[in-house]
Amino acid sequence: MSFNDQVAIVTGAGRGIGKAVAMRFASEGATVALVSRTRADLDAVAGEIGDAGGRALPVVADVSDRSQVEAMVATVVEAHGRIDVLINNAGLSGARANLVDLDLDDWDTVMNTNVRGTMLCSKHVLPHMIARRSGSIINVSSLMGRTAEWGRTHYCAAKWGIIGFTQALATETGRHGVRVNCVVPGLVHTEVVEGYMKGLAKEKKVPYEEMYRRFASSHPTNKIVQMSEVAELMLFLASDRAASIHGQSINISAGYWMT
Repeated sequence: MSFNDQVAIVTGAGRGIGKAVAMRFASEGATVALVSRTRADLDAVAGEIGDAGGRALPVVADVSDRSQVEAMVATVVEAHGRIDVLINNAGLSGARANLVDLDLDDWDTVMNTNVRGTMLCSKHVLPHMIARRSGSIINVSSLMGRTAEWGRTHYCAAKWGIIGFTQALATETGRHGVRVNCVVPGLVHTEVVEGYMKGLAKEKKVPYEEMYRRFASSHPTNKIVQMSEVAELMLFLASDRAASIHGQSINISAGYWMT
């Protein structure tokens, strides 16, 4: 798969899955617009992409802020003249709490980043894709958008909402040559997850490797999803090989969730 001469926007690109996705698209020739609220993270990722021979454009923006999203899209179009791929990866899980104890500001922050951010980026990128009758938008949900978990009403609502948003938007864009899909990750071996497992291993007084094995064994494939695997799925969905995949929400959970 080659993305030479294509331009991809990746939100939440400063670390974790977003970073892995940005670097993978860059390795296939795409110019990647890196979007995050933290300049230092973006500059670090852009540096890594540049060192590997790729092209990156860091753009600081809060995806929940309409004016910042408008400015971000305008910056990308002014610099490169087109947008071929949008990866709506930016997201927050928020603090765990019963709904009756949940701070309303935390609810708003989670909903605004996950749902409003996905909507705003899609809304302002779409006119450029529609004008060229070509493009791929890939949203990011979670298994919390398939099932429920205690203390996660805000995160579950947001991630369920992204799946619904994906399907509804797909009914509007297909006739314009723009495909919209959603990736639904389960447990992914990010820096945050690794830190959590290490903390739990210390608490339980077992080696980290044993804790990792316990988490992996809860999956039918006896493994934990790697960030590189999520990036490969997104790369495929954005490519011409996925030309007939539209309006779908695809699990990547090492078999943990199968519906």
